[in-house]
Amino acid sequence: MTKGNGKSKDDPNATLKQDGSNRDFSINAMYLPVNDISHKSVIDYFGGKNDIAARQILTVGPAKKKFTESPIRIMRAFSLASRLNYTIANHTRSGITECVKLLNNVSGEAIRMELEEILLSKKPSTYLKIMQRLGVIRVILPELQRCVKCRQEKNFHKYDVFHHLIYACDNAEPDIIMRLAALLHDIGKPASKKIIDGRVTFHKHEVLGAKEAAVLLKRLRFDNDTITKVTHLIRMHMYHYTREYSDAGVRRFIENAGIREDDLGKIEDFPLFKLRQADRAGNGYRKQPITDRQRDFEKRIVDVYKSSNGFTIKDLDINGDILIRVFNLKPGKQIGEILNHLLGVIMEHPELNEERSLMNAALTFILEKKKEEMEES
Repeated sequence: MTKGNGKSKDDPNATLKQDGSNRDFSINAMYLPVNDISHKSVIDYFGGKNDIAARQILTVGPAKKKFTESPIRIMRAFSLASRLNYTIANHTRSGITECVKLLNNVSGEAIRMELEEILLSKKPSTYLKIMQRLGVIRVILPELQRCVKCRQEKNFHKYDVFHHLIYACDNAEPDIIMRLAALLHDIGKPASKKIIDGRVTFHKHEVLGAKEAAVLLKRLRFDNDTITKVTHLIRMHMYHYTREYSDAGVRRFIENAGIREDDLGKIEDFPLFKLRQADRAGNGYRKQPITDRQRDFEKRIVDVYKSSNGFTIKDLDINGDILIRVFNLKPGKQIGEILNHLLGVIMEHPELNEERSLMNAALTFILEKKKEEMEES
């Protein structure tokens, strides 16, 4: 139980000053008499009014003592500052530096709750930079810490990976899925970095980054739906469109990205495209978050979707039961393989999405698989 001036936090006989000494920060250790609610009647033993005027977060009493008693207060300092657009007082910063390793003993869920407040604030980069300088990022987000001073090609990026990520986070809409995706979309770059012919490359960093993000988000006890959506955005964010794309290529992208009919009315607001805008806005050079080529791509997606017959297995004019009955097959992995093959067929040739054509394609696939198995044996 937390103590303050010899009185416990829950002691009903504690004085206001003793109660206030157990508060985290001076700005939440002030009181008003119930019968005299005016600014002149504020009871302030710890300088809260001065800290409000200075717009700063200062602990009640020695910062090291406060953070040692309850290390989660370190995160609360940043979440409170970010909500109010306050700074962290120097005394508080010193205590954070001394006690930052104690965050290793705090539950992932508790850290997540405060981190969400920071990420959903007006300008998260302001506080993420301070957190990095004071060692907090190194403890709670080591995957992000590795991005500090990870150099990128100057022709395309003004900042190192860390600063690019936090500025992309600023430019993402204040939704936790989008802010997390923006903050983590390039965390696979340090591990995938190579110098080839004098140029910096990050081949397949989106695949590695999605895996690292999954580990990070699970550690912080994010729910499975959030993890799935964020990692999907990270895995897909390096899409590259040219005007030479075939309709089949656009259809494959629609399927892989998870675009559905409901998205067509406002395709520019599709999460993956919003992430691309935040990514561009956070690189320090590109003033226009949306290119003409991106607008062309979005129009192609709408046109191709509307002219096509199907994009998912459930849209096939055939199903697993029919395959089992016609070809005398058993339920299992083989049925899934056939249906996925047929989906690929209609991606290339939408006009073949009718039962007779699909049955012929399925028969060809089955016979080819048997031939391959015989040759291998």
